[in-house]
Amino acid sequence: MPFDVKAAINAGYTYDQIADYLGGQKKFDVNGARIAGYSDMDIVGHLAGKMPAPPAPPPPPPTLGGQVKEFVRGVPAGFVGTIGTALEGLESILPESWEKPAVEKTRSIVQSLTPRVAPGYEDSIARKLGEALGSVGSFAVPVRLPLS
Repeated sequence: MPFDVKAAINAGYTYDQIADYLGGQKKFDVNGARIAGYSDMDIVGHLAGKMPAPPAPPPPPPTLGGQVKEFVRGVPAGFVGTIGTALEGLESILPESWEKPAVEKTRSIVQSLTPRVAPGYEDSIARKLGEALGSVGSFAVPVRLPLS
């Protein structure tokens, strides 16, 4: 069974430690490879038979401009999310054979209409405030609709 590099990384081992381990198992001169200019990631890739994907870089730190953008994106996200939840509630009165497809369709529409969150802003206060404003705004729509 091949060595699972990804599982070792997830368990907290470094490429340095993995390279030393695999080098010992395969009787490979790891220090010689390092002296020759190969990185531990290169050595692990060679010894494991494939190159593991490098870890994803962390998202950039939030900025004031990013917070403003996420607030603006949050408003329609909250609006659409609340309307979608209301529609799902209405769909619950349908016969069960119709309800499930209707709910799935509503969820897919809501997901397609919801603006995506930029990486690093998932739990930002600005995003959540925008979503709250959009959610409250969705209650104002029925008030503005003429009934006659």
